[in-house]
Amino acid sequence: MTFPMAGAFPARSYKKRTNSASTTPRKPVTIVVPTGLEQVHTELMAYNGTFGFVLDLRSKLCKYGKLSDKQWEAAKKCLAPKPVADPSLVLVETCNIPIVVSATAARYIAKTHNWSMNPTTLTVTQIKNRDRRGFTAVVKADWSGTVTDCRCCGKSLTDWRSQATGVGPVCVKRTGIKYITDKNDIARFQKEMQDLCTKMGEVEVYIKEWHVKEGLLMVHQVTDNATPKKVVATASPVLQRVSTTTEVNITDLQWDDKTRTFTGDWSKLRSMPNFPMPDSIKVYNHQTQREVVFKERVKGSARYASNDLGYAIYLMLI
Repeated sequence: MTFPMAGAFPARSYKKRTNSASTTPRKPVTIVVPTGLEQVHTELMAYNGTFGFVLDLRSKLCKYGKLSDKQWEAAKKCLAPKPVADPSLVLVETCNIPIVVSATAARYIAKTHNWSMNPTTLTVTQIKNRDRRGFTAVVKADWSGTVTDCRCCGKSLTDWRSQATGVGPVCVKRTGIKYITDKNDIARFQKEMQDLCTKMGEVEVYIKEWHVKEGLLMVHQVTDNATPKKVVATASPVLQRVSTTTEVNITDLQWDDKTRTFTGDWSKLRSMPNFPMPDSIKVYNHQTQREVVFKERVKGSARYASNDLGYAIYLMLI
């Protein structure tokens, strides 16, 4: 057996690996901005938000140096400032539209307005404005009629007690109302729940359309042909009973940053001239149009968690 001589076969050649850092740098891209969109280009390059679509448009503009007409139009629409809504303009002044929202929306409404329960059945009494995603409306909790799902969590009602009351035994614990034990107790429970809904009152909320399970078609029908109206705010019956309005310096109610509460001496407030002696007082700020309620505690102090009262507050009898 013979073997080939050394060097009879050529040595195998390998490609030399190149480092990516040593490659030729890319040529600078010239950005082409259509006429009339210079301001959109400036705002797009200076955008510091987290909207992924806008960030993607800017990345493509920097990479390719141009955008299509539709992409420029989308950038202009996304970067356009939102118009400030006039609080005195109302789209639908008065209405009575029953709607059913999701449990997520009900929890959000209850949390932001300190409701003791989160009802999914609501009544729309006024519609401020509407856009393609949702609408801003004044709503109140509705406990009338019969339902097949729980008014608080949206789950199906299977027990005879929950079917008769419209709420399950777990969700009813937040309300503090005693649950029914027999059929003769249904009327008492329904009355107490209706009184609780009345006590919670009306609140202004923004409801997204995909959170509305029932009643959205009626909202569309009412708002489609509606014309915004200027509505002059009238004083509520609670404020109409005010005999005197006393201005109090903010130093009389001190803000505690740790507990995030206002603390004040109740006896000092009562000693003011021409000031009534109620069990609770309403504090209203005319600049921010915010109001809170102070209630007298056992220790004789008034405390409420808030930090948006400004420098001057007004005490009113309720």
